[in-house]
Amino acid sequence: MWLCSILLVLQTYIFVLVACEGNKNSEAQENPYKDCDFQQSIQSVVTSYYIQSPNYPDKYQPNTNCRWYLKTVKNHKVVVHCNQVEMYESVNCTDDSITISTSADEHLSDAEKFCAPLNFAAVSDKNEMIVVFSSANTSKGGLFSCSAGAEHVPNDSKIHSSQKKFLYQRDVSAVSQDLNDLEQPPLPSNSEQSSLPDKRRYKKAAHASAVTTKITGGAHHNSDKWNTKENQTVTECDCGWTSNSRIVSGESTGRHEFPSVAALVITETGRVYCGGAVITNRHILTAAHCIAEQPPGSPAALTNGHEIWKGKYSNGSRLFEFQQTYTHPNYNKKLVTNDLAIIEVKGYFSFGESVAPACLPFKYQGTTFIGDSVLAAGWGTLSYGGRQPSFLQKATLQVIPTANCSEVYGRQRIRDTQICAIGVNESDTCQGDSGGPLLWSDVRKNRFILAGIISYGIGCASGKPSVNSRISVPAYLRWIRKITKGYRFCVM
Repeated sequence: MWLCSILLVLQTYIFVLVACEGNKNSEAQENPYKDCDFQQSIQSVVTSYYIQSPNYPDKYQPNTNCRWYLKTVKNHKVVVHCNQVEMYESVNCTDDSITISTSADEHLSDAEKFCAPLNFAAVSDKNEMIVVFSSANTSKGGLFSCSAGAEHVPNDSKIHSSQKKFLYQRDVSAVSQDLNDLEQPPLPSNSEQSSLPDKRRYKKAAHASAVTTKITGGAHHNSDKWNTKENQTVTECDCGWTSNSRIVSGESTGRHEFPSVAALVITETGRVYCGGAVITNRHILTAAHCIAEQPPGSPAALTNGHEIWKGKYSNGSRLFEFQQTYTHPNYNKKLVTNDLAIIEVKGYFSFGESVAPACLPFKYQGTTFIGDSVLAAGWGTLSYGGRQPSFLQKATLQVIPTANCSEVYGRQRIRDTQICAIGVNESDTCQGDSGGPLLWSDVRKNRFILAGIISYGIGCASGKPSVNSRISVPAYLRWIRKITKGYRFCVM
C-alpha cells in the first residue's frame, strides 16, 4: 500500500514536492542495498574513484549494507586498492566484511571476503567488478577507504585467468608493478557509449576529488585543464551522479542520492530555510533571496544531511559556517530576477560518496531545456505552510516556454535568463526548497547537470508554473567563475 503526502517550496516565494511512500520494510527485504547502492562507469585510465564506508571518516553503523558496481570499457580491467581498512576481524568474516566479486557476479558465488585490518588489492576478470560491504547487527563500527580505477589490457597481455586476482598487505604493490609494464593506448573513441547493466539498479559512485590518481604508479598528478585567462582550474571530474532507478515525484531520496545538494539551516533551531548546490570544495550556489531575506539566527550550510528531524541531523552530516556571501550584482528584489548568490563557507568540503560537486553547464551554454524534465531536490514543506519532511525529497518538473510564466506573473517579471517549470503528477517545489537545484539528465553521459536554481512560485502544487534561475546563461557562468576564481569546479 502506498501512503502519499505532499511536498512543496519557496521562502519568500515558494514551491512544492509531492511524496509517496511505500512499504519500506518489504522493499528493504527485497533489496538490502536500497539506500546504499552505487554504480560507476570508469572511462579513463588516469582517473580514480573512492569507495568509502558510510559516514567516512567517522565509523559506520551496525546493520549496514552497501554495494558498488564498477565497469570500465572493453579491453580494460577494474583495479581496486584498499589502503585503509579498520574493522574487527571475525571467523570466516561472518560479521563485518568487504566482499569482492572479480567477475561481477550479483550472487557473489565466486567472491572473496575481507575483514582483517589489512591492505589489499583486486583485479577484475574482465571489465567489471562488484564490491559489497556489510556490517553485523552487533558491529562496533569501523571504516575503510578504497580507490577504484581502470587499466588497459592488450590482447597479448601477460594478465590471464591464472594470475592472482587478490593481493594482500606487502603484495599490494605487485598489482601496480604487474600492470605498470602494460601498454596504455588511448581509450577507444566510443568509450562513453559503453553500456551499463539494464536490469540492475545502482547509484553512481562518487569521485574523490578534482585531482585524479593513476592507479599504476600510485602517484597523484593533476589532470585538470588550467585556464590561464581566468586563473582558474576547469575540471572534467566526476559529478552529477545519482540513482539509476526511475524518479518518482515527491519521493524520499536514497542516502547519498544527491551529494551535491546542501541545506541552509539556522543553527539555533535546526530549521531548513533554503537549499543550495555544492559547486566547489568551498562554495555553494543558491538563490539571492535566501541571503537577502535570511531568517533571524546563525546561518550554516549542512552537507550530507539526508535526514533532518527536530534540529538533529543524520550521522556523518556536517555544518559549515558562512565565511562570505556574494549576491548577484543585478539581483532585483522586487522583480526577483537574477536571483542567484554564492556562499563561501569556513573550511572545505571533503568530496566522496556523501558530498560531491554539481556539474556546471559550461558545455550547455545557452540551452533552455524547454520540453525536457528536470528534477528538484530539497527539504521544503510538504504543503503550503505545512511541516518539513524528515528526509530529503525529490520531484520531477517539466520545463515549459517562459511565455507560460509571463501569462501568470506578467511580462515585466519574466526574463530569458529564467526557467519556467511545472510539476509532473501534482509534484512541485514549496517553502524551504528555494535555492535548491534543478537537475537535468544528460542521458548520453548518465549524469545530472545543474540546469537551474529554484526561485519562486505561487503556492505549492497549485497547478501554476514556478520560476527558476537558468544557470546555462553565459553571463551567469562568467559570474560564477569570477567569484570562485582559484577554485576547482566540475564540468560535464
